Amino acid sequence: MKEKFLIVAIGRDRVGLLATISTKIAELGGNIVDVRGESIRMDRLRIALISLVVESTEEAPKDFEEKLKDMMQKIAEELELKVSVVTPSELE
Repeated sequence: MKEKFLIVAIGRDRVGLLATISTKIAELGGNIVDVRGESIRMDRLRIALISLVVESTEEAPKDFEEKLKDMMQKIAEELELKVSVVTPSELE
């Protein structure tokens, strides 16, 4: 059964940010079914606001949710982002 997740990432905008995140999701066996992104200016900073709806694929590991959350935490640390990963049931 395909699981769906909402990922929200906020941080300093930079070239390749979305590509880095989407590549890692694909490597894990996830499929991005919707994406929204904005770059806003705050003083001298450019801030990226990215939201993605991701679903697991047949190639995804059984513990996809856990691995997705771990992977996004590592990306957040490496790229200095604030990241949340939630399921639809957590938003009801």
